[in-house]
Amino acid sequence: MAKNTQDREDLLRDGTAMPIRGRIWVHRADVNRDAPCQTGRPDLEVVVGFRPDGRVSLYWDQDPVFQFDTQRQLRRVFSLSNLYRADRRRLCLIRKESQQNADQRENVASRLRLKLEPISDDVQQSILEQLNHCLKVLRDYLTATPKHKLETIGESESEFTERVLCWIESLNDPIPIADSLS
Repeated sequence: MAKNTQDREDLLRDGTAMPIRGRIWVHRADVNRDAPCQTGRPDLEVVVGFRPDGRVSLYWDQDPVFQFDTQRQLRRVFSLSNLYRADRRRLCLIRKESQQNADQRENVASRLRLKLEPISDDVQQSILEQLNHCLKVLRDYLTATPKHKLETIGESESEFTERVLCWIESLNDPIPIADSLS
C-alpha cells in the first residue's frame, strides 16, 4: 500500500470497475481511537464502490479495506497491513512465501507463492468488530446534519447516500464470511 497520498490511486477518479462510487471524509479519531485527528477537519478518506454485479468495496483510506460478494458476504479484508480472504466461511491470512528456483545457478530466481494461514477466532472476531464499527461510523456520517462533504460518480449524492444506507441495513448480523472468493 502507498505510504503517502501522492503514491496512491484516486479511487473516486480511477475506480472504473465500480461505476457507482462515492467518497466521504471522516475523522480518524472516530474510526481509530488510538489515532486522534490532527486537525479540526475530517482527515480520513472513505470510498464506497458498487460493481455492476452487486459486489461492494469499502476503502477506509489505505487500511482497512473490506470487500463483499454479491450475497453481501465478506470475501476479502486488508487490515493492519495484512491481507485476508474468505475460505470455507472463515477468514485466512494470506502469506507470501518465496521459493528458490533450483534450476537457476548464478542468479537464483525467487518465485512468489501465496499461502493461506488460518487465523484464530479472536482475530476474526476483532476484524468483524472493526468492520461493524466502520459501518456505524459511515452510517453516522451519511445521516448527520449538517451533511458532510460527499463526492459521487454514477449517482447523485442523495441517491448514493440512500444506496449505501440501504446496503448497510441489508447486511446480516453477524456479517457472514463467504465460502470462497469465487
